[in-house]
Amino acid sequence: MRSMPGLTGRRLFAGFIKANDLPDKPIIALLAGSRSQELRYVLPAMLRMVDHFPDYQFVIAGAPSMSDADYAPYLKGREVRILYGQTYRLLSQAKAALVTSYGDPGNGFCVFPKWFVTMVKEVG
Repeated sequence: MRSMPGLTGRRLFAGFIKANDLPDKPIIALLAGSRSQELRYVLPAMLRMVDHFPDYQFVIAGAPSMSDADYAPYLKGREVRILYGQTYRLLSQAKAALVTSYGDPGNGFCVFPKWFVTMVKEVG
């Protein structure tokens, strides 16, 4: 989202959360991938972070090929929202993002590299 004259970051954030009916808490974006196997193997590890950051809200950038029903088995009552068609807007408002990508790290995917954490494999 481009910055508009006179709009501060806080006002942009306030507009974003209001438009998407989100609480007024900092956002951690989750980009778990666009294939069902990525959801199955990566999203559960990402969602385990929710309990470790109670002062943040976690928001999934919904893949166009997925529906709420595809995400539902992994959410299990967690307060995690899914937004479709707003990936770049979500990332621009997020304080951090957990991203999975099985592509070449040099492919230019990391548009916001200053705070991306790419989950390559689960540690623990």
